[in-house]
Amino acid sequence: MALSPGVRDALALVLTFIVVLGGLYLYTGTWPPAVIVESGSMMHADSDVQYGRVRTIDPGDLVLVKEVGSVDEVETLVEGGRSRYGKPGDVIVFYPRDDRSRTPIIHRAVAYVEVRGGGYDVRWSADAPCEGGATKLQRDGRAWCRYGAAGILIPSVPVQGEGSTPAQPRPYRPSASGFITKGDNPVTNRHIDQTTLPQVDRPVPHAWIEGKGRGELPWLGLIKLALAGKPNEDSPPPAWVKIGSAYAPKDLWVMLAITLAVLIGGPLLYDGTKAMRARRKERERS
Repeated sequence: MALSPGVRDALALVLTFIVVLGGLYLYTGTWPPAVIVESGSMMHADSDVQYGRVRTIDPGDLVLVKEVGSVDEVETLVEGGRSRYGKPGDVIVFYPRDDRSRTPIIHRAVAYVEVRGGGYDVRWSADAPCEGGATKLQRDGRAWCRYGAAGILIPSVPVQGEGSTPAQPRPYRPSASGFITKGDNPVTNRHIDQTTLPQVDRPVPHAWIEGKGRGELPWLGLIKLALAGKPNEDSPPPAWVKIGSAYAPKDLWVMLAITLAVLIGGPLLYDGTKAMRARRKERERS
């Protein structure tokens, strides 16, 4: 039995969604295959980005989450890994204390530390000297910096203990092995998560990690945030604009409006033009 055009269109739409979502799942290995960024903790300084803030992680971005099979699959900032979202190293998505009922955090892996004996080993770039008085060594085919029992001090990140100052630096003494993480925002995230977020009171182990960020679909997630019913930021900057329940910089809202105009207005304009041409031809024939 022949299907009506409406049924065929509906089946084609469903099949398209299945193919797209299936392809994303096969690539990422996680479900759902993407997360919507809610906060501005990964934003860069305005001088570092252009209008619309593409290639950095901002509120309303949809970021693909690729599965991480082991800690060796995550590159860190201090290792000088490939640039991701404007800085070296991978951005990881993790659940604090592996609590899947919480909102996941998407922050940069700045260093990987192993607690060994009475000290700490930090994976490091093979081409860069250690910081904070550590000793460079080779182990397991990688470069490491070995810190003593006093703790880890990496001023360039900065990785340091709570209450540390330039005049009196205090090393950070992690309680377990894992990734030291930090948001890129230089205003709201000046220190590592492990000394500022109560729910991230230790380096992030592999078990907490949902995946690592890959690519972005900017702005479209602002629709979901605007309809969420609760603010995405408790203390947004004064210049941010609120629409619905979502706060975001004005240029992100402008880019969302332009994107929707193209996605929705383009096909409508095309169909309208086709209808006008068809009516014109009908009048010419009559």
